[in-house]
Amino acid sequence: MPVAFPDIGDIIADLISHLLAVVRLIRDTPARTLVDNLVRGPRHLGGPPAAEVGDAIVNGYVGR
Repeated sequence: MPVAFPDIGDIIADLISHLLAVVRLIRDTPARTLVDNLVRGPRHLGGPPAAEVGDAIVNGYVGR
């Protein structure tokens, strides 16, 4: 019995659908939550609290 592979059009449509879902999720998430999630890993490794890093990023103190 031959194995049915998805059509390339179906693969591209699924990929676009998933990418749009991620964009909607990011757009609907407050910036503070995104920053807190980004620094959660370093915080658990002994870095500064996420709130301090988040404030620094949001207020533009990082990278100056």
